[in-house]
Amino acid sequence: MTSPNSHRSHQLAWLCSIILHLLLLSTVLITVRQRLGGTVEQAGRDVSVALVKLENDERRFFDEEGELAEGSPNAIDSSAYLPAAEELAVDVSGDLPDLKGSGSLRVGDVGPSLAESTAPGRDRFGESGSTITSVFGVRGEGSRFVYVFDRSGSMGGHGGTPIRAAKSELLASLKDLKPHHQFQIIFYDDGIELFNPLGGKAKLAWADEAGRNLATAFVRGIDPDGGTDHVQPLNLALDMAPDVIFFLTDADEPPLTTTQLKSIRRRNSGTTIHAIEFGVGPQSSSNNFLARLAADNGGQYRYINIRQLPAR
Repeated sequence: MTSPNSHRSHQLAWLCSIILHLLLLSTVLITVRQRLGGTVEQAGRDVSVALVKLENDERRFFDEEGELAEGSPNAIDSSAYLPAAEELAVDVSGDLPDLKGSGSLRVGDVGPSLAESTAPGRDRFGESGSTITSVFGVRGEGSRFVYVFDRSGSMGGHGGTPIRAAKSELLASLKDLKPHHQFQIIFYDDGIELFNPLGGKAKLAWADEAGRNLATAFVRGIDPDGGTDHVQPLNLALDMAPDVIFFLTDADEPPLTTTQLKSIRRRNSGTTIHAIEFGVGPQSSSNNFLARLAADNGGQYRYINIRQLPAR
């Protein structure tokens, strides 16, 4: 038969185990609060109350001589001292996203897609930034350029010097562009000859090695011919919304009318238009339609005396 002292020792060991587990539980709850930000203050208070109850009941269960008190249980029901499980639950719902009704999780639900993460000014090459290029000393800055060059019959005069100089400057300007820049070339007379090696709708081309090589072949194949219509190529260039248009012509006739200039200005949504004029001899006027075209659209105007251009 088990002696009272042995029974008391067993009971003390069991109580110590309960106390130890409660202390461990308290530590875990505190850690949960620190890691998850949940509110466990009430749970901690409940644990403290349980410890006090255990201490008081230890005195109640054993008499002053250390004997098991009459009516004391042989085993203590720990559920009487622990808060209910639902009381200890920590609500962390505020720390989690509400995915109710979201269906399957998509990349766009977590972060921006590759297309969405592309910042303004950043392109398919993952590069960004503008560049500065020039045509006959007129500098343009941006990442999208359109060259609108006159190729009418008069550009073949003077031994072909005007058209050769124009083509040389255009190709030199293209060399300033990096693969992540874009460009388009429009040669015009009374019609349009567009750089469009792939066909389809007129659009900007990339200035990578392949694009520049194709553009070089296109430019070298241009010959002067025909009359002059300035409006159609300028409107086409503006429709592609470049940063800069380099507009070059030797034709002061027919000029752009005031109505046409206003129409171009209204059509323009932020493109800088630089105008370069080829002429023979000293400049006769600095306030012609080309100067006004540039001034109306934030650009520069420059006159070039073709007699001062290098010969073949």
